[in-house]
Amino acid sequence: MGNKKIFRYFVSSLSGILFLLFYARSTSPLFPYFHGYDSAFFITMGRALLAGKKMYIDYFDIKGPVFFLWESFGQLIVSGRWGAFILEIICIITSLIILDQIACCFDLTKNKRILGYVLFFCIYAGCLWGGNTVEEFCLPLSLGCLLFCIRYIKGKNLKQTCFVYYGIVAAIFLFSKATVAGTLLSCACMITIVLLKNDPAKLKKGILIFVATFGVIVLTFLIYYKYLGALDDFLKWNFKLAFIRGSDGSYERIYGVQRRINWEISLIPCYAGMMYGFRTIKRKDYTGILLFMINSLAIIVTHVGSAYEYYLISAIPAIMYTFFVLYERFNYKRIIPILLFILFLGGFLRSTVTEVKTLRAKSGIEMHSKYQEFLEGIPEEERDEICCVNPGIRFFADGGILPANRYPINESYFCVLEQSVKAEIIDDCIQKKYTWLFMELDGMAIDEDYEQAIKDNYQSVGYTDDMILWHRK
Repeated sequence: MGNKKIFRYFVSSLSGILFLLFYARSTSPLFPYFHGYDSAFFITMGRALLAGKKMYIDYFDIKGPVFFLWESFGQLIVSGRWGAFILEIICIITSLIILDQIACCFDLTKNKRILGYVLFFCIYAGCLWGGNTVEEFCLPLSLGCLLFCIRYIKGKNLKQTCFVYYGIVAAIFLFSKATVAGTLLSCACMITIVLLKNDPAKLKKGILIFVATFGVIVLTFLIYYKYLGALDDFLKWNFKLAFIRGSDGSYERIYGVQRRINWEISLIPCYAGMMYGFRTIKRKDYTGILLFMINSLAIIVTHVGSAYEYYLISAIPAIMYTFFVLYERFNYKRIIPILLFILFLGGFLRSTVTEVKTLRAKSGIEMHSKYQEFLEGIPEEERDEICCVNPGIRFFADGGILPANRYPINESYFCVLEQSVKAEIIDDCIQKKYTWLFMELDGMAIDEDYEQAIKDNYQSVGYTDDMILWHRK
């Protein structure tokens, strides 16, 4: 590795860390008291796994187990927000190094590569959503898939390690969040098409390697949860309920149609890349065909589920690939897609400006003070007997404690998705299973029957305008 490359990696890594310091407010040490809702849950579950708890037995969520294992690794390094922040540093440095290698596959000047980094950070700033998300964890894995594919269609030899890597990534995505797999699927299809034409024997061998790698990982998880007696719950929560939750339309009911329109505007480069790539199919231009496929699948997977900003992270590989291809081929005939790309960039820059304005406003100091005041009112020996009523998970992350109930997040949605969950939650409340209940009041609806059960069996002993602490009667 030359000195110039080492310097590039150093500068890009430093830029990535500085970026996270200012934008990953859910974990950044610059915002020590701010807790993002999802991030607080992921960090708490990471600590729970280290404490011997098990997903789909002690705690339930529609995310897969691999991501929670990743979070527990961060908590093993350093407990709390710092552990998650270190994981984010690993992810962004890996992403930037792979992105640099992708850029080197194209005939681009130094200034165009630098502009690529600027574009990456502009996109990321608009959709990072405070950081510590599944999409963020999966981004470097998706970029790795893209790098293997680009190198192959540009003439480099395809090694067997590619099929092993794809098998590992496919299993990770399956047991983390399947909707991040757009780049993986498009690149796998592209490699299959080229191998089918040029080297069918290598394709057969590659498929066997992929299936074997993928199968070993999948079977390991299935056997593990079968041994625990939780296989049915594991499959139900990881697939069935995850799909229903993602397609129930709740996002549009809460946030309105305008947010969905903004979402489509952000995907303009994917639409532009898809259209440009479609024009190249008849010419058998592999670079263009991949452009069509990767953008088409990016559009599809980002429409499976709700339009939360961080879902767009899954489209970043497609957007960056579109940028590199158009910049390599830029001339006056390509002016229309370039203009569309600029229009998109303006949309993301607007999101970035909004993020900057809210960074200091959401420092979390006031909420931290309230959390600590409530926590001090609970005897230490009873702090493992607190039920988290949605959306109170940030209280637990702030205090470094674990919730006593099995559904500490999204229980209002789970009550709708699964009636047995609702019955269990209400029964636990009626039986006064928990000594304490903590509830935040941020506008998120609570199931009416559950709320009534709380009022009938618990009394309010602490109250502010945005949170309530209950004690059983």
